[in-house]
Amino acid sequence: RFLNEAAPPGNMLWLLSFSLIAVALFHLLEGRRLIIAGLSLLLLHTFLNLLAFSLLGLMVHLVAPTLCLLVLFVYKGLSGYLKENGEKRRVRAAFSLYLNPGLVDQVIRHPELLRLGGEKKEVTVFFSDIEGFTALSEGLDPGDLVTLLNRYLTAVTDIILEEQGMLDKYEGDAVMAVFGAPLELANHAERACRAAVRIQERLALMAEAGECPRLRTRIGLNSGTVVAGNMGSSQRF
Repeated sequence: RFLNEAAPPGNMLWLLSFSLIAVALFHLLEGRRLIIAGLSLLLLHTFLNLLAFSLLGLMVHLVAPTLCLLVLFVYKGLSGYLKENGEKRRVRAAFSLYLNPGLVDQVIRHPELLRLGGEKKEVTVFFSDIEGFTALSEGLDPGDLVTLLNRYLTAVTDIILEEQGMLDKYEGDAVMAVFGAPLELANHAERACRAAVRIQERLALMAEAGECPRLRTRIGLNSGTVVAGNMGSSQRF
């Protein structure tokens, strides 16, 4: 029996059909199901090719569809990797605004922390404000006030993050932070105390250097059991 190569239109039609099925699978399925479906499609393609070869002596292109499937697998893997890395970068950028970079990495490794709800934890909460801030603000130009606040809050926040605290909020000149949430911190009380002392020292140095007026910053710390977690809606925590 003589072997006959399938006509080019037949080969192209086979390749196009195989490619369309493969692309549909790659769009509809993910993970293990995609791998199983891809291998099943490859086995079916090989079986039909061998069947045509055995019964009809017909040679249909085997390599091109296989390469097509391989290219799709590589594309899917790379796009998934790049998408995941992009999401991690966005999460890191967002959380770096109020968490120490080391804690951000832990949050990325444990995304289950980013859920609505809370759990009981032992933490230390940090509160601070500037004595006489209202009178001070009334005597300053709004632009100068913004510059002063930015400089002051930067100094306070930098130390809180260095001591692995979580910045919770600003309210004008007031700062609230938490030590021991969202991730456990065994020495949360010690770190909060150290942050308070360091902040007073930093502000004194800034005043001596003329970077800001001499400010009396009041700091309160409270350790205890809290329900720590995310409150709000499913769209915004």
